[in-house]
Amino acid sequence: MEDGANKSFLAECETLRNIRHRNLIKIITACSSTDFKGNDFKALVFEFMSNGSLDNWLHPSYQGDNRNLTLLERLNISIDYGICNQLSTEGDVYSYGILLLEIFSGKRPTESSIQIDGACNLQDYVREALPKRVMDVAHPRIGLDQDEHDLIVKQSHSRDAMLTCLTSIFEVGILCSDENPQKRIDMGVALKKLLVARDQLLQQ
Repeated sequence: MEDGANKSFLAECETLRNIRHRNLIKIITACSSTDFKGNDFKALVFEFMSNGSLDNWLHPSYQGDNRNLTLLERLNISIDYGICNQLSTEGDVYSYGILLLEIFSGKRPTESSIQIDGACNLQDYVREALPKRVMDVAHPRIGLDQDEHDLIVKQSHSRDAMLTCLTSIFEVGILCSDENPQKRIDMGVALKKLLVARDQLLQQ
C-alpha cells in the first residue's frame, strides 16, 4: 500500500512537471523518502521565484517593503487562479472564496485583528462592511499603483469604479465561502462575476 502511494505521488508530480502555464511555477523534481525518525517525507522542488511568492506580496515581511499589487493585478491573479483551479480540480470553491477575501483585504483567515470589530471570521469581517464601508476592509494599499521604479503614483481608476469593483469581488468571496455548501455559488458563476467586475473596472 505504501509503495503504491509513493508511486502515485511521483506519477502525479511527473504530470505536474510537464504542465506549462504562465501562472504555475515549474516543478524541477520530486523526492520521496523517510526522515531520521522513519516518518514518510515527500517534497517538491520548484524553480526559484526571484520576485518572491504571492504571500510575500500580500504580507510584506518588513515595514519598509514597498512592493504592492494594484487592484487590477490582484483581480487578474484571482481570475487566472480560478480558471486553473476549475480546470485542474473541478474547483474548490470554498477555498477560492477565502483566497479572494484574503487577497483583497490583506487579512489572513485566522488573524487576531479580525476579532477587534466583533467578527468571528474573515467572511463576517467583510460581510459586515459591505457595501458602504468596503474601503474599511480593503487592503490599505490596494488603491495605489507602482511605476517601473517602484515609486507610488496616483491610482489609475476612479474611486467609484474601485468601490464597485471591490464590492463585487468581496461579494463573490462571501458567496463562494458560505458555511452552508448548498448556498455556495460554483466556480463558473464566480469567474463570470469576476470577469464582469474586471470589464467594468477597465471601462472607467
